[in-house]
Amino acid sequence: MIALYFMLFSSLVFADPTLRWTSAVDVVERHEFYNDHEVIVKPKDTWQTLFGVTFLDGRGILAKDCLYFRIPGKTPGVLRMRTISATESCEKYIFDDSIEKWENIKTLEFSVTPERISLSMQFPDYKSKKWDIPRLNLKPNIKPELNMSSAEFRSGLMIFLSSVIVENQPKPVAPETGKKLCHAISDDCQELSPSTCGTCAKGWYEIPNGCSQGPKYCGVLECGKKHQPACRRGYVWQRLNKKFDCNQDSSFAYCSKGLVIQCHGAEAFCL
Repeated sequence: MIALYFMLFSSLVFADPTLRWTSAVDVVERHEFYNDHEVIVKPKDTWQTLFGVTFLDGRGILAKDCLYFRIPGKTPGVLRMRTISATESCEKYIFDDSIEKWENIKTLEFSVTPERISLSMQFPDYKSKKWDIPRLNLKPNIKPELNMSSAEFRSGLMIFLSSVIVENQPKPVAPETGKKLCHAISDDCQELSPSTCGTCAKGWYEIPNGCSQGPKYCGVLECGKKHQPACRRGYVWQRLNKKFDCNQDSSFAYCSKGLVIQCHGAEAFCL
């Protein structure tokens, strides 16, 4: 009887993300561009990965909920959630349909802190939906004891063996400024280096090149404006089994009214 009650309780808990996220192990793959409690307004009509939440499912296996948002533009916004293995990347499924979906969204904002996960959606006719989920912080910060051996305590960043920190420890990363390339993506959609855009002091912008993501630079630019990078549609991009040519098919990007796309190689700008 006790076992049956536990199974029923578990099925209820893990049917609702606002309940299972209280036991979140970590929040990963958070979008680098969006700030806490900031209404997401660009780039319009594109799918973006907001973040992933790793948690232990009812079988004690580490899983991950991925949240995707199609930003309102010509059509209302859509929020999707897909549960995958914790070892997989959310980006892998950004264009796949999901079981859980919230449509006709007017505005959306979210916040992720060590204490809680919050998400707020506004719909037409003044309707709204809000998640405000406290986190239990299942990964406590372990304080090493003096003279503790490396077998007893290990840290991914540094090892404390005494009151003095070991030399050659990682130094804080200074924010990058200017129009520095922070995420290199080649014209054939290969990632040439990991993204460092999270260290950009004033945010970053993307230059669409027909891939699911284009190269990114530190700085603040409004996509779609004259002499600026075009806006990437996100969920509409052409990369078939043939050589890609921006001049032949630029449907992956768009500019403000009255402007046209000018291709520089595979990269799209507005003139």
